[in-house]
Amino acid sequence: MKVQNVFGCYLVVMAAVFAIPTAWAEELPWERKLSFENATIQYSISGVEHGTETLYIRNYGRERATYTESSTKIMGMEAIEKSVEFVDADYVYSYNLQAMEGTKTVNPQKSMAQAYAALTAEEKIEVEKNAEKMGHALSQGMGGNIQENATKILGYDCDKVNIMGGGATYLLHGTDIALKTEVNMMGLKMVTQATSIDTGQVDAKYFVHPKGIVAEVDPEAEAMARAMGQRVMDALKDPEAAKKGLGAEVHGVVPQENMTEEDKQILEQAGELLKGMQNLFGK
Repeated sequence: MKVQNVFGCYLVVMAAVFAIPTAWAEELPWERKLSFENATIQYSISGVEHGTETLYIRNYGRERATYTESSTKIMGMEAIEKSVEFVDADYVYSYNLQAMEGTKTVNPQKSMAQAYAALTAEEKIEVEKNAEKMGHALSQGMGGNIQENATKILGYDCDKVNIMGGGATYLLHGTDIALKTEVNMMGLKMVTQATSIDTGQVDAKYFVHPKGIVAEVDPEAEAMARAMGQRVMDALKDPEAAKKGLGAEVHGVVPQENMTEEDKQILEQAGELLKGMQNLFGK
């Protein structure tokens, strides 16, 4: 099972959802548009992993394509990555261009939107109130998980989101677009840093899925992604439920033998994030 794309995307979405404590009644987090319609963001990757990454954005962020070429050397062994990931309103498609394999999982924003849409009018009011409360708690303390407008990168204001292991992600203010990510995993460090941002037109060719690869659904990852979205919404609807174990879906997953250390770390981070949300309502 490959959980990196599921939970990595999920963690960033969760951070963006609660980073800015504005009223959901004005704009639901998953409906927010970027301030620019199109963008091409170039990144450098350094540390234990070296390479480049390019993020193409169109339709105000509703469609994204990320191309990565990198190499990782650990204990004399080198691994080459050449991949592309597409995100649309429904799915996250991940393609390994070397192994010629592909997977797709539900977009975390869609799973949260579906869970929200199923609520009654009264439940939505309660969810909005609790989400706003959580946003304030995260930005005004609770371990300093989120710092609004912490720095500028390439002239853009960025919110800092602290992650497990001493790392941090710097999101374009009020969005889920990361301009810098610092990861400290088992003593290994990696930095992904935006080096340029071009908000001009993006060629449609970058959104064409690779030929000869079928993106197959990973049932286990799909089920976990949907369960997490539902679980978060349930906790926002009823804080008492959060006290009983918001992270149950994640902590109940036993790491598989073929799961990479990176996947295990991200799985742990997802559980810790949900545990932190539980603590917000624990008083």
